[in-house]
Amino acid sequence: PGLRRCTQVQDTLKLEIVQLNSRLSKNVLRTSKVVENYLAYYEQRRVFDPLLTPPGSQADPFQSQPNPWINDTVDFWQHDKITGDIQTRRLKLWEDS
Repeated sequence: PGLRRCTQVQDTLKLEIVQLNSRLSKNVLRTSKVVENYLAYYEQRRVFDPLLTPPGSQADPFQSQPNPWINDTVDFWQHDKITGDIQTRRLKLWEDS
């Protein structure tokens, strides 16, 4: 009877080792999927990040005005108030969210 208990413990430990090893191999696949998702998210949101794509620069696909918060003119605020137009940049950001 004592020998059987010892083999049950060994079998349990071996099974646990196999399960833990399988979890380790799955984690590598999940990490690569996380990286792929992060890169896709970054590419989608890159144009909205003012540090990576400064507004008004050649890389800006919307060719929008410089940042109204740090710009001295009030043209940006007046234009939105008078016309009621929704900028393409805002519309695209709303569409992606």
